[in-house]
Amino acid sequence: MMESAPISVLDFVRSGRFSNTHLLLQHEGNISATQADALTIDDVQKQQHGQIMENAARVALCLTRSFVDFCSQLSKVVTRSQDDVNEAILPLSMMELGDFFIGLKKQDIFIASNNNGHDEDNNINFSPPLEEQGSCNVLAEPVHSKKDDDQLHIESADIFPAQLRKMGSSPVEKPISSDNYYGSNRSSSSSSDGTYSQQQQSTILGIWTLGGEAEMMVTLSSRMNVTQPHPSLQHLHNLTPMQVLGKLLYSVFSQGQQPPPSLYFSQSNKKIIDLCSQVKVCIDLDDDDDDDDDYDDNDNIIHRRSPKSHRASETTVFSSLIESKLFPVSVCRFLSDMMMDRDASTDDDDSLHPFLSFEDVIQDLEQMIVEPAVFLHADSHPHGNANGETSLPIFGERYFGRKEEVTKLIEISTKMESLQHNHDECCTDKKASEAVFVSGVAGSGKSQLVQTVGTFLSEGLGWIVIKSKFERGMEHASRGIVSSMFDDVIAYLVKMKESGRASDVVFAQRASKSISDALGGLDGLSSLLDFLPSLPLLFGGIFNNQTTGENTTIQAAENMADWQLINSLTKILDAVLELDRFIMITTDDLQWADKTSISLIGELLINGATSRHMSRRCLFVGLYREDEVRDEHPLSIQLSYLQMSSDVNTTEIKLGSLSRKDVLDMTMTQLRLPRRLVVELADVVHKKTSGHALFVVQLFNSLLRDSIIAYSTQKLRYVWDQDRINIIETSKGVAGLILSSFSSLSLASQHALQVLSTFGTQTDTHLLQILEKNYQQGIISSLDSLIEKGILDQAGPIVIFAHDLIQQEILESMPLAKRQQLHLDIGKLLGKVYQCAQLNGHAFFAGNSMISSIISLACDQINSAGPECISDNREKRTFAKWNLTAGEENSCQSNFRAALYYFSKGVAFLGEEDCWSTNEKLYLELIEGATLSSYALGEAENAIQYAEKVIENVSLEDTLVVWTVILRSLTVLSKHEECMAKGIGILSRLGFYLPLSPTIETIMNAMADTDSVVSQYSVDQIASLGKMADDDSAHSIVKIMDAFYSSCFTVASPFLPLAACFIVKYTLEKGVCQESTTAFATFGQFKIFLQGDYSGGKKCADIVKMITEKHKLKMIAHMLVYISIDPWFDSPRELSKKFLNYSQNMMAVGEAHHAMIALGNSWRCLIYGGENLSLINQSMPDRTKMIAKHSKYAANFAALDNILMEELIGVPSSSRSHFNMNDMQAEAESVKDARLLFRIQFFNVMISYWRGDLAAAEESSTIASMMYPVSKFPSIHLIYFTFFHGLVLFQCYSEDGGDKRLQDGKEIMNQMGTWAKNSMAVFGNKWLLLKAEYTALVDDKRDDAEELYKKSIKAAQDHGLIHELGLAYELLGGYYTTHGHEPESLHCIKKAYKCYTQWGATSVAKKILHDHDLNIESISDTESQLENSKHPREWQ
Repeated sequence: MMESAPISVLDFVRSGRFSNTHLLLQHEGNISATQADALTIDDVQKQQHGQIMENAARVALCLTRSFVDFCSQLSKVVTRSQDDVNEAILPLSMMELGDFFIGLKKQDIFIASNNNGHDEDNNINFSPPLEEQGSCNVLAEPVHSKKDDDQLHIESADIFPAQLRKMGSSPVEKPISSDNYYGSNRSSSSSSDGTYSQQQQSTILGIWTLGGEAEMMVTLSSRMNVTQPHPSLQHLHNLTPMQVLGKLLYSVFSQGQQPPPSLYFSQSNKKIIDLCSQVKVCIDLDDDDDDDDDYDDNDNIIHRRSPKSHRASETTVFSSLIESKLFPVSVCRFLSDMMMDRDASTDDDDSLHPFLSFEDVIQDLEQMIVEPAVFLHADSHPHGNANGETSLPIFGERYFGRKEEVTKLIEISTKMESLQHNHDECCTDKKASEAVFVSGVAGSGKSQLVQTVGTFLSEGLGWIVIKSKFERGMEHASRGIVSSMFDDVIAYLVKMKESGRASDVVFAQRASKSISDALGGLDGLSSLLDFLPSLPLLFGGIFNNQTTGENTTIQAAENMADWQLINSLTKILDAVLELDRFIMITTDDLQWADKTSISLIGELLINGATSRHMSRRCLFVGLYREDEVRDEHPLSIQLSYLQMSSDVNTTEIKLGSLSRKDVLDMTMTQLRLPRRLVVELADVVHKKTSGHALFVVQLFNSLLRDSIIAYSTQKLRYVWDQDRINIIETSKGVAGLILSSFSSLSLASQHALQVLSTFGTQTDTHLLQILEKNYQQGIISSLDSLIEKGILDQAGPIVIFAHDLIQQEILESMPLAKRQQLHLDIGKLLGKVYQCAQLNGHAFFAGNSMISSIISLACDQINSAGPECISDNREKRTFAKWNLTAGEENSCQSNFRAALYYFSKGVAFLGEEDCWSTNEKLYLELIEGATLSSYALGEAENAIQYAEKVIENVSLEDTLVVWTVILRSLTVLSKHEECMAKGIGILSRLGFYLPLSPTIETIMNAMADTDSVVSQYSVDQIASLGKMADDDSAHSIVKIMDAFYSSCFTVASPFLPLAACFIVKYTLEKGVCQESTTAFATFGQFKIFLQGDYSGGKKCADIVKMITEKHKLKMIAHMLVYISIDPWFDSPRELSKKFLNYSQNMMAVGEAHHAMIALGNSWRCLIYGGENLSLINQSMPDRTKMIAKHSKYAANFAALDNILMEELIGVPSSSRSHFNMNDMQAEAESVKDARLLFRIQFFNVMISYWRGDLAAAEESSTIASMMYPVSKFPSIHLIYFTFFHGLVLFQCYSEDGGDKRLQDGKEIMNQMGTWAKNSMAVFGNKWLLLKAEYTALVDDKRDDAEELYKKSIKAAQDHGLIHELGLAYELLGGYYTTHGHEPESLHCIKKAYKCYTQWGATSVAKKILHDHDLNIESISDTESQLENSKHPREWQ
């Protein structure tokens, strides 16, 4: 990986000198291998000369500032007032010139500023970005060329040998670091050791470029006389300060070379080798014409000449400078405009542009330094080619303005790199994904902003940049666009693998291995093949094992759930990023993405925070049009969610209009003219466009296209009629400009653009070749000219519109009928190509980097035309078939949004009338496809609407799949009663009868009948049964029963055991399937619940595990085993581990809903098992948020856990979570969720009990007990509800009596004793504690009850149940108090307090202190012992 950008890059951007990527690269001194290969000797010489011009410009700027300061002291500064009229251009006397050079001689060093690199106006000094280097000529940087070792060092020319020899030895050179460049704190202009910095040396050498001329001027100054000047210096009396400065700067830029003859005053003066002779402007000194007549010795009189002579003079000076070939055109213009007399300019000749102020001079020099590639490295023709031919500049190719926005993006990338370096040493900070969202109106420059920074990061710093763009009206293609975005990562590795470069090949191999390991080998890779089609190019041996048949869509939905995809993509990115790479992912036009894709991107960002590297090395940048995203838009909702998430650092960048300065910079750079010449033009354009970026670009391009701005070969610059531009009408906005540009093209180009616009903003050239061959010639041949005009761009095989507004305007400018016909013609052609199997299986890029098959592209075109354009019913049927094919293709790829689009469009082509009689099979297939796709997308109501069209017109046997979707959709909508009613009806029609009102006798008979069948098989025999085919009708029936089962389970319906019995028996007859495991788990649950057959229940659990393992099925049913069967054998801590492992496995395969239910149960078991509550509570908020994100069902139960935890810990009411048990109860009642209602009452029992409110606890336990049968369903919750219910009954009896309480409590005690036979570790201490409570109430013998309490304490100690240990001590203490044994009671209460404290139940511990009037000091005698205990077993 390339080294990360030094901080100087960020400082450089902040300084305002950042204009585009190339300048950043130039600043860092980077030159690519390709560029080096292309360098010729002529190129090297040009670059060397350009570098000389750059450094000369810096010296000139320093000299100019010093000269201006000098003239300011004499009150002879060229100034410009507000009315641009009152100006002073006063000549300098010989004595004043001498004083200036004496001042230079006396200065130890001359620099522009001593205030840390800034002048008084806080303008940045333009000094060269020097790296540390050895001794070299500071005005000529070395240039590298490709040769053998890839770096041919071109020695710098000795620019000033004569001058340096004349002045003596050159100053001692001292290397300079970047600190010198960006400013230091030194107060003097020289270094502490007396040597000069390289910046200082550059300035010194520039001044000494004047060589002996400066020395001569100093020598002559003592003999100068204003009234009788030295003959050789006489003409300096006639020069203004601007002209004198121009002559000085000529010497700087010419590097001491002899000026051309036309710049001399006369041949006689040619012998004088001094400052005057080197920098004189050609002034007509005809011996017959005495110039002294125009001269006045008074310094206050302005020197004037005739306009005619000066026009000739200016032309001669400029042309002479051009002919000398010493300078770029911009420098020639700069020098000639300085050395001319400003009064020479007239209204009838706009070729003269004298400087009006020194401010303009400084601005010109600064502009040269900021844009050296434009002004100092350019050829004579600003937009010429190798043949000397010129072309128009294209506005919009470079990015201007947005310094703050660019800085912000660079800051984020720099921060990520620095965080990664710090992470290598320390990993204590919380990880979070980085996301930037750039908004603005259409055409504001969002895409170009991100592209500019992305290009810099990729080319300059080695980042991998992935791009994608959504399309207007193509929401159905959103998933394909997201797919292509991540497939680009794989394609990037493929490119490296095939590059042949050893380092790239090694990196690709390492990345491939990391990806394969992360996804579990070829099987894991194969599951992503449809989403990432480039995988076979990187990995051999991958094939698509996608199931085919009627149930393809449901199977695809089950095989590739969103969370599985998110998890897999995260692993891929993490595998690439761990190899020291950074990735920037950009998605443009998010406002056109569908809800599913937006959610997918959001979930990927959140999940990235949990990865090892993605949070620190992956930068996501999303772009959208803010005026198209309202509050209810899915993107707006997702943004709000991400902003509130602690897992994502979100940054918002809003782009407004370009500033006046931005437009001015654009105008100067593109036209390669100084600010003073274009400021009026730029101001007018800015006003007419209001700074809208695309509008500015289009207006400039239209002015160039219409030759309103045109290149003058005589003046070697662009010229324009300002008055004409002032009156141009722009009321139609940017759309009008686009259309006017379009209308000026040739007919062939116009048609090519119209064809391209039908595919969206991007089109594959391979696709265009098909159209060229079969539809319309001239498309391919028009591309080059359209790209040259800036209408199109090309990236590899992809042709792209320069902006989507251009594509939109071209498409919408066509009359509707013509547009529809064009879509139809292209669609028919592509469909015929598909039918001829010319491109079977070939994928194209079209629309927006989305991978599409030829049939999908054909359908997109046909569907854009619409059914109303087609009158032929045969054609409509054909197009419906094409849509069916495209829908099935996308279904197999789990792209259900696109599948639903094509299925629904196919339905539209067939119409509603007589469709069943004329096109029954085709219509059925389309409706079924739409039904299944809607269900897979979670659109349950839409799925039911489509399904109802089928069941009303098709036989039952042909609608089994649809019926499955209907029942599942009703369950999703919480319409459980309707689901069960429809389920009973459809099963009866299939010959499977269920009683309408099942009784306990009916259920017990069904259980006994099923048990007799199951008992005939061993576990291995059942697991070895054949597997049902996915498209088998028997499997369809099982799926219907399973869908019916889901609602029964939710509402704890008596139909649930009947459904389980049916599937179990059907499995033994037809073979096993995924649904079989759920049925066996439920059957085992009811064997425990109804028959008390715990060993039979365990056998069913073993069957579930064996079937899953042998047939490689999903582990979904395992959770039922953990919930309903294993609690009778395993401790809560053991169950917690099982649930946690299950949750992780389910997340890996995309079953987020089941994973979250298991995760909630895992933590709930820790609470039941006596884990430290403080530790559990630390992760409670994040865990609850995660559960809520993936499963609303599981979120309700997690909320109850929060409420219980806050109660036990004692969180103040003001700081508690927003969960409200009453609201949850109302919601549960509205959807008849019996399990949630039971759980609410059970938690009320525990909360009331720990508060000491026995009346409330008894009331809630009574309500919960009446919720039959859910109150009797075997689960860990039943165990703890039973335990607390028994405690409440006994303690209420102790206070208020009541034989029923005692009797019910005794029954509970006996039930707990029965359960204890399965596991004393789980139930022993609970049973003993209930028995102690019962004995204390009915037996006066103290020893019996006391012994039972102590046995319970011992059992709790042995199994680490600290919370129940505390409870046993508390109840034993109460028993001692009742019998008047206060010392023993106090001892037990202290023990209980310590146990509750150790558990983390602060609120319960405080209640102990309050109830027994104790304080903390009173129990300090046992504190040390308990705190140092490693395990509750040590407590005595």
